[in-house]
Amino acid sequence: MLAQPAAFTCAVSFLRVVPSIRVYYNSDHATHRSLRRCPSVGSGGGADFARSDSRLKKASRAGERGGWIQVHLEGTPAEIGFQHGYLLANEIADNFKAISVEVAHEEKHDWSYFRKAAQETFWPKVEQEYRDEIKGIAEGLKARGVNIDLWDLVALNAWLEIPYYDKWRDKSTGASYNGAGPGDHCSAFVATGSYTKDGRVVIAHNNWTTYSSGERWNIIFEIVPAKGNRIVMDGAAGLIHSGDDFASTRPA
Repeated sequence: MLAQPAAFTCAVSFLRVVPSIRVYYNSDHATHRSLRRCPSVGSGGGADFARSDSRLKKASRAGERGGWIQVHLEGTPAEIGFQHGYLLANEIADNFKAISVEVAHEEKHDWSYFRKAAQETFWPKVEQEYRDEIKGIAEGLKARGVNIDLWDLVALNAWLEIPYYDKWRDKSTGASYNGAGPGDHCSAFVATGSYTKDGRVVIAHNNWTTYSSGERWNIIFEIVPAKGNRIVMDGAAGLIHSGDDFASTRPA
């Protein structure tokens, strides 16, 4: 199955969007206006909550542009996580549904298997600042009434590695591996000159994800951490990493 648009297309689109990112948090009015754009999810907090919670004061969400959703996240890892979960609650719920169904189908396990792997195998290896950020996302989702917890989010963040883990686990325990496995991803070739019939260029590329998950890779994150460099990257809702490798950094 094919996947996201070719990497070159993603890169061009990303570079077109990045220069348009504006800092919304300098004005309280602009920040509150931006937060109110988030549609209500579940029974969680609305505009009044957004205005009163100090963790959201420097965060904002801009309107969708060319299919991209832009968010500004700022603060400690826990604050950045909370802002992420709160501002992108709808998108995280949608992304989680698509990926959890896809992974369970391909790896022939129900989701509880991946939650257990997240808790027992992945979580002990996760550094503290990343733990704080993922916990923050869970808290932001809870504030919006979304029933996705910590172990769901850890598994979601590890979903690109899960097929490798799954295959290794079955092999190490002697179990029969029935999953689709990692497969062949992110490969490309270019041919030209005498290697093509008419001497013109032929380019082909397959990407890392399916259409189902790839079309949800549409978030532009502008992140200003309390410590470290400002980051602008594309990514998917709910992930604390880009997973797509297109990013720009500079001192905050």
